Amino acid sequence: MFRILNKLFAFGQQETKRLWVCQETVKYFKDHAVRHFQDEEECMASVGYAGLKTHMRIHKNFRETTLLALEKELELTGYSEEAVNHFFGVCAGWLIGHTLIEDQSIVSHYIRRNGIRAFHCKTCGTIFEWKN
Repeated sequence: MFRILNKLFAFGQQETKRLWVCQETVKYFKDHAVRHFQDEEECMASVGYAGLKTHMRIHKNFRETTLLALEKELELTGYSEEAVNHFFGVCAGWLIGHTLIEDQSIVSHYIRRNGIRAFHCKTCGTIFEWKN
């Protein structure tokens, strides 16, 4: 995900490709978010994560509020450089923050509850490890 965002960011700096890059990035990020959120929510349900409903609200808010507002800003400004940078900044910041804080809480919940150092989520296929 980060590799793709970095490539798209580099392309987005080229004036002639800005519109296409933004449209493709929005489409990619939305598709990825929907797929990732579904997988993650199924994984949380499978391990009995107590914060599932709150986490689902966070996902819903990002999909239905944040992404839509960013798309609207891009369209209203004609994909201006400022709007493009805002889009990339918000998406990258959200992705990093969400992964470091919210997703790690799921891992720590499951690992602490079960007294293990790692687990393999059969729903999403991810191997989660807890490192002190």
